[in-house]
Amino acid sequence: MGHFEFDDSRAPLVMVRFVGDMDDAQLDDYLRLLDEKLARRQRLVVIIDALEASPRSDAQRRKQLEWVRANQAALQAYTMGVALVFQSAWVRAAVSLVLWYQSLPFPYASPGPSEPVPTPVPTFGFATNAFLAAVE
Repeated sequence: MGHFEFDDSRAPLVMVRFVGDMDDAQLDDYLRLLDEKLARRQRLVVIIDALEASPRSDAQRRKQLEWVRANQAALQAYTMGVALVFQSAWVRAAVSLVLWYQSLPFPYASPGPSEPVPTPVPTFGFATNAFLAAVE
């Protein structure tokens, strides 16, 4: 079984790390934490480290897609940017599929399949720029 780590100790920067397979309860916990962040009505920047993540199930992708649709206004208002860091082509394909159905209401960036994964992840340039915009 997998797990996720949610670190908002460096607000407005939020770091999320996914490892392995998430079960439905873990996905619910993750979405609840995002709900709590958005309820604060404060700008944020999110770095999602999915280097060790497994693809989500179809039901989990649908649930996350529904969550994005339901929270589109808040995501657009408070999310300055998201950096998505993937190693697995399967995870990248799953995310691309979700984005095909529902575009994200905030700026995001992800290294392409032939690009090197930035190390360390927190120095990912796009996220740094979004973070600076969030704290201005």
